[in-house]
Amino acid sequence: MNIWLINHYAVPPKYYPLARPTLFAKYLMAMGHTVTIFAASSVHNSDINLITDGRKWREETVDGVHYVYIKCCDYQGSGLKRIYNICEFAWKLPGVCKQFTKPDAIVATSMPPTSCAMGVRMGRKWDCKTVAEIADLWPESIVAYGIAGPHNPAVLALRRLEKWIYKKADALVFTMEGAYDYIVEQGWDKEISRSKVHYINNGVDLEQFDYNKEHFPVDDPDLDDPDTFKVVYTGSIRKVNNLGLLLDAAKCVNDPCVKILIWGDGDEREALEQRVRDENISNVVFKGSVEKKYIPSIVSRADANLMHGTPGPLFRFGISPNKMFDYFAAGKPILMDFETNYNPVEQYQAGIILNSLSGETTAQALQRMAKWPEEEYARYCQNARRAAVVHLLFNVIGVVVLLTVFCIVRAAFAPALLNESATMAGIAVTHSVFNVLCTAMLLPAGGLLEKLACRIVPDDPQTQGEKTTELDERLLPTPSLALRQSRAVAREMADCAVRALNNALTALDHNTPELAQSIRDDEELCDHYEDILGTYLVKLSTQKMGRDESEEATELLKTIGDFERISDHAVNILSSAEEMEQKGLTFSGSALNELAILTSAIREILSLSLKSFSSQDVALAQQVEPLEQVIDTLKEQMRTRHILRMQQGHCSIEAGFVLSDLLTDLERTSDHCSNIAGCVIDARAHNLNLHETLRQAKTADGSFQQTYESYVEKYQLPVPSSNV
Repeated sequence: MNIWLINHYAVPPKYYPLARPTLFAKYLMAMGHTVTIFAASSVHNSDINLITDGRKWREETVDGVHYVYIKCCDYQGSGLKRIYNICEFAWKLPGVCKQFTKPDAIVATSMPPTSCAMGVRMGRKWDCKTVAEIADLWPESIVAYGIAGPHNPAVLALRRLEKWIYKKADALVFTMEGAYDYIVEQGWDKEISRSKVHYINNGVDLEQFDYNKEHFPVDDPDLDDPDTFKVVYTGSIRKVNNLGLLLDAAKCVNDPCVKILIWGDGDEREALEQRVRDENISNVVFKGSVEKKYIPSIVSRADANLMHGTPGPLFRFGISPNKMFDYFAAGKPILMDFETNYNPVEQYQAGIILNSLSGETTAQALQRMAKWPEEEYARYCQNARRAAVVHLLFNVIGVVVLLTVFCIVRAAFAPALLNESATMAGIAVTHSVFNVLCTAMLLPAGGLLEKLACRIVPDDPQTQGEKTTELDERLLPTPSLALRQSRAVAREMADCAVRALNNALTALDHNTPELAQSIRDDEELCDHYEDILGTYLVKLSTQKMGRDESEEATELLKTIGDFERISDHAVNILSSAEEMEQKGLTFSGSALNELAILTSAIREILSLSLKSFSSQDVALAQQVEPLEQVIDTLKEQMRTRHILRMQQGHCSIEAGFVLSDLLTDLERTSDHCSNIAGCVIDARAHNLNLHETLRQAKTADGSFQQTYESYVEKYQLPVPSSNV
């Protein structure tokens, strides 16, 4: 196939660090296609023009990729000359393209939308398939950032153009995971099918990354300095990047070991360098721009890499900057000083994310990272590299498995369909089927992908083994970071408490010295967690916090007490099991059957409360209280039946006392689970009155009663029998 890639800014990476179109071209060429990239001759954010004579266009092959540059005017910044440059490329594009053999497919990239629209128009005119690749949401971007109002004539015109592109293109590819949310917000979802919208994030070729890291090292004394904690930023230096705030952070850093190294260029660089000199900011160094091939060496030798920017309303649809995937591949922790939806850094726990943008907050985070214990630092490094590996594994495994199936089918059945020439429709269908099959095959195997990533990027021996998490009091002046750390430790405590209780239930049937010791160890660990978390959160409460932060601290204080009490009940249940064993006591058959039903309900309520707390899932939390009420009823029914059995001489008084203690511990465990779930609901409702929340849940609609009745049916005691 003859494929055209139309991208206003897609000059070779040696001129401008935009690797996606070049890599895309190379992948298509490796598949046997002919590819041509059409780009403007003016290199963005530079004074370079690739046509300096009177030619209207010229060709160049760089690293095997065929480029066609269309003569466009020079510009600086984002003024009228840039607008003219954008329009110039769009109106000159059809005339230049006529000089070449018509394509079978066109992939047109926005930004800017004008060249993307022209690509779609040419595709429709020449009857070839078109793919619109949407890298930026225009004109939504200029509205969201206050450059122009939503009713501005230019915005209205661009909005109509945008909708036209989305409707007329044969397929839409977005680099933002939440792109279809945007289409729904605009009210276009009835005209633009979900099936034509695809998400392809930016990524990194790990093999090429590692090759470049080895073969294109950067000779830089700051990167080689073993006595500094090197924080690296790579990318554009423009007003929108807000690197002035990074200088503010540098001034707040009081650790002499922390040094910020900035690679990149842009119209703000000169002014920022002057500020560094004027204000004597000694821990920031501007390094200038480098070719893309040198980036792996730079980010891999950093101690931490910085995702910095100005948070904006468009971040609710997700982000996919190239540097994020380079940072993943570097295997170094990431500091991200803004929040966004659909966040891979958070998903893979590859660094820390700040929920407030200020120089002081960023400085505190940098100083914390510089003082990380070795094992914590290594863990973030591993997670970052694993994030890059997981993105690669999805496609590699899919290709290997499905290609194997294809070869088997072809050899065994030789379908005539495979002898036909490929059509655009066939290629599109095949690509869609491949993605669907990969997703269907690998989505249930998320654990396998995780294990493979862990095998490829193994744990550092220094980080293996059991260890007790401690809390860093240096984060107390930054409540958002302190709370993030506290919740992570609280999750560890929750796991520990639930594990102890589940093991105690197992001990009722089959106890061993090893199992008993693990239960007691977990209970002691929960005590430790409660001590350090309680002390830490009380200290945190003296800091100035917003409403949400204060409510989260209160929620954690409440829940850690409940988890600690669950571990206490685990030891009590273990003691009952040991007493039965030591005294040779046994329960009647009826009592054992009833106890099995109750313990099953306890295991389920433990699982629900743990999952709802760990994920802050209100829907799961709302299932806990109905089950707790069923457990209360089961306990009373079992106590009544137990008294009757003792009166009839079917159960010894001594065994009866043990059973009574067990019922009390199990029922109180379910009470604590109810408290935990209630706190999850409270936190989302901004209501710290647990009893009021429960009352509202019971009376709001019929869902509570419906859930309760389903649990009643699930956990019914057997009909009493005189034969025990």
